[in-house]
Amino acid sequence: MSSSKTFKTSKNSPASAGSPSGSTTDDRLQALIAENRKLGEELQEVQKLAAALEKTNAQSIAARDKALKEAEVAKRTATELQNKIEELTASNKKMTAEIARLTRQVERSPLNPLSPEEAAALFDKFIGGMRLSRTLELRDVNLTLKVATGKLGNQTVLLLPEPGAVDPASLHELKFNLRGTNVAEASDADRPVKRG
Repeated sequence: MSSSKTFKTSKNSPASAGSPSGSTTDDRLQALIAENRKLGEELQEVQKLAAALEKTNAQSIAARDKALKEAEVAKRTATELQNKIEELTASNKKMTAEIARLTRQVERSPLNPLSPEEAAALFDKFIGGMRLSRTLELRDVNLTLKVATGKLGNQTVLLLPEPGAVDPASLHELKFNLRGTNVAEASDADRPVKRG
């Protein structure tokens, strides 16, 4: 009996741990631990890469959405500008036709267009000429001018029509009341008295 007991002890003894089958298990276990560690590191790298890719993907999506919005705004702006160009083109055609019509009308018309400044200068010259006349004495003069009005571009003008050139209903009357004496008398009264 003692010999079998010894055999059992020798089977469980530390010497059996160093046997070829025991070292293989240890080696495999160490290899699995190393492989597991390596896989864990690779997993961490892959997770970092996945996070970076997700961030890049989110940025790409945001950039794409921004570009789509900008493209939509640009498209709307282009449409609005195209509509504006069409409106301006139509308006330009109308204005060109109106200018051509007015040009033909002015070429055929006996009307003489004057600017307000020119009309005022003309009236001043006319009235001044009457006042300076040595043979004409002004007492109570009522002067009525019949004029037409119009536009040359953005400038308002007075038109002095020839008789029968325009419809009399379209004319406006300008009335002036002139009172005074002739210039010779007025200038004598204004002269300083010479003392001799």
